[in-house]
Amino acid sequence: MWNVLSFREISFSDKELQKAQAQARNLDLQKSKVRETVYRFEMFKHHNKNKEHPVDQNDGSLDFSKYSINISDKVILFVNGTNILIKRENDNWKSKVIKNWQLTDA
Repeated sequence: MWNVLSFREISFSDKELQKAQAQARNLDLQKSKVRETVYRFEMFKHHNKNKEHPVDQNDGSLDFSKYSINISDKVILFVNGTNILIKRENDNWKSKVIKNWQLTDA
């Protein structure tokens, strides 16, 4: 299951977006803008089997501030309508598009 680590709206002039578009080459979100907005997502998977939260030493209550997980499969996405730029941890940026509810190469 994918979890959202970060989500924000960005402008077309964002430096990271510009770099992603240059590396992906075949998808310019500003030219193909379905919407006037681009969203940046940072997502990850985790594989923790233990879902127990630590217990506070003083009163025995659950301490949600100290729950930690191992992050794996981290990705960054720029999304504009059905157009997507995606970067996995050690990969280059790739362009994708959603057609008929399927993610395909742009």
